[in-house]
Amino acid sequence: MRHGGRHVKPSEAGLIAVVTGKTTCIRFAHPDQLDMQRIDQTRQALMDLASAQQPQRLAIDLSNIQYALVSEALGMLIDLRHLVRGYGGNLYLCGLAPQWREVFDLTRISALFEFCDHNLEPQCPTTMQVNIETQRQEV
Repeated sequence: MRHGGRHVKPSEAGLIAVVTGKTTCIRFAHPDQLDMQRIDQTRQALMDLASAQQPQRLAIDLSNIQYALVSEALGMLIDLRHLVRGYGGNLYLCGLAPQWREVFDLTRISALFEFCDHNLEPQCPTTMQVNIETQRQEV
């Protein structure tokens, strides 16, 4: 993956993936993963992962996100949805805190997404956490 002209390892982007059958669940290692300092790196890692693996179900677990979702993060999720839908997959946003769900509702983009209150258990068991670096070859 490339970020700012250099190679970025998935672990540097702070992503953890759980792959179970046709479902890939992404968790963020840092509560500030979607802030302005990390968003470009996170975007690149998510887009590369979705492009390379093309999972039928891609679930983004947002339960660890504690800071405000900046507009760039919303844009990233919309772009990711477009990519996933383009190859016939589905994107799920899971564990979204009520205040962040309100942002989706106020901006009228909630209709674009499928939401779940949890992390799609049992498709994403916590015992199968694996760094995405071990799940795929570098693009």
